[in-house]
Amino acid sequence: MSILSKLNDVLIGKRIRQWRKKRGYSQMQFAEVVDLSTNYLSGIECGKKHPTLYTFIRIVNALDCTADDLLTDLIPAARATGAAQLLEELASLPQEQYLVALTTMDAMVSAFKNSKTFED
Repeated sequence: MSILSKLNDVLIGKRIRQWRKKRGYSQMQFAEVVDLSTNYLSGIECGKKHPTLYTFIRIVNALDCTADDLLTDLIPAARATGAAQLLEELASLPQEQYLVALTTMDAMVSAFKNSKTFED
């Protein structure tokens, strides 16, 4: 498995965990709702397990979200949605915080462009 594939599993798992918590489920409750063992769900949320498409769809439906919500940064078309959501969040910040956030993100983007860390 490439570093990028592993990173994708970790990001998807993190999003599933965020949405699960947002919906007020404990891990045990949610595992029951989607008919998975708690250990398997934990593995998915930690990026150690890769759900089948069928399991992913059950998770999306149980979370009452879209696949885009969980895959935002992993699919090119969904990336634009994620970027738009981030811009909305930035626009809601006070001017000083907006400038700090923008400067920080600019520095991060530059660092990623100059880094070989996440290449296959």
